[in-house]
Amino acid sequence: MKQILNIPSFYDRVGYRWLEKDEGNRTKKELRYITREIPPGSQIIECGCGYGRIAIPLSQMGYVVFAFDQSKIMLQEIKRRSALTKTSNLAIAAVDLPNPESLPEADTILFMWGTFANIPKQKQLAALRKYASLLKPAGKTLLELPDIDLKEYPQMTTDTTKVISSSPNYGVVLNYFAGNTGVEFSIPNSQGLKTLATKSNMKITKTHKFIVSLPEGVVENRRLYILKPKQSPETMNLSHQQLLAEIEKRARKPNRSSSSSYEGTVSRQYYLTNPDKWAIAKAWVKENKSISLKDFLSLLNSLNAAGSYEEKTLAGMILSLFPKLRSSITSAGLGKWLDNVHGWSEVDSLCQNNFQYQDFFRNWPQWEKAIRSFSKNPNTHKRRASLVLLTGPVNYSPNRRLSDLAFENIDRLKSERDILITKAVSWLLRSLTKYHPEEVRTYLTTNATSLPKIAFREAGNKLKFGVKKS
Repeated sequence: MKQILNIPSFYDRVGYRWLEKDEGNRTKKELRYITREIPPGSQIIECGCGYGRIAIPLSQMGYVVFAFDQSKIMLQEIKRRSALTKTSNLAIAAVDLPNPESLPEADTILFMWGTFANIPKQKQLAALRKYASLLKPAGKTLLELPDIDLKEYPQMTTDTTKVISSSPNYGVVLNYFAGNTGVEFSIPNSQGLKTLATKSNMKITKTHKFIVSLPEGVVENRRLYILKPKQSPETMNLSHQQLLAEIEKRARKPNRSSSSSYEGTVSRQYYLTNPDKWAIAKAWVKENKSISLKDFLSLLNSLNAAGSYEEKTLAGMILSLFPKLRSSITSAGLGKWLDNVHGWSEVDSLCQNNFQYQDFFRNWPQWEKAIRSFSKNPNTHKRRASLVLLTGPVNYSPNRRLSDLAFENIDRLKSERDILITKAVSWLLRSLTKYHPEEVRTYLTTNATSLPKIAFREAGNKLKFGVKKS
């Protein structure tokens, strides 16, 4: 009976098959393209390094390489081979490929052969954003994949592969088998990777197409994509440059209480405290009180497209300090910013009390349509935004338009169990208790079994005790 395993378990079980296998000419060709793209001495992170067929020769050429893998078998082998070859400039670690933590900055991120396809489709966007946040200014990502733009790939079910799904807008998801042991690969085509890159604030600047010869006469078409951040210091908004300099000046080292998992962010972090960020924001606002709307929007667009958590959350702080200019922000503009955020903290920095009910009522049809559409969006962070945006307005205004939309969005999202949504549902219900306590009480009674437990408990406590916890 065939069995599908996760990536580490698959390579731990069958990885030995590749350790002594003839590589054909693939490594030689890959190294040729890598060294053309990356200057000597660059700092490189190789993701999913395997037994070191790329990492070891690169470190021997003078590159500084941080190589990681999830497979114990592969990590043991790369350590053995690096010791035999007395390789320097090579650090080796065990790191979770879809959810990397504690990685250094780098000039280049490498995903060679099919490493990126080892990340499940639903996690590829968050992972690409996380890795992009590790790049230094002018850094790049090199990402190699099979050339599935070729027509034969959607029909590539064979004795060793079985296509699960295929789409011209993404690529293919398939199961690959080594004997009875299988693993799932999610392989973007050029359009799929372009979409992932765009949503990660990156762009594909170049594509190398090449053919490799593998053992037993197998020939395979490959693509090596070069991705770069859309922003560079040369194109960054001037005020953004000034703010980033202040962030870097106050940067701290992470400690035990510093946790990206708490904020939910996948962005790079400088580990500034909130008082630090508010001090930066207020000092900048004091010097730029007369900023024009055009320059204000340019700054916010630049900050929201940035790679760090501090830059993105600073955008929300600055937005809150300019109430007159804030009223000119459109729902479409907010929607674009929300495409670039990840985690509750980045969402809330934009949406919590930054938009007041007066702002919404200036163009209610537009905002009502946008907030409703956010609640239906596949992006979890936009769905959270559809709730958080209303927490302040319903707390400060009894207007039925606000409460009706709030209950509508809660009802649409109440069955979700992602903590980003369950906590926001609770928050909005509690906010509604100020002007609509009986409606909230009736809603809790009617939906006791379908609401998230935390929302039912906290909203009930708010009605009974005035606080979310009794």
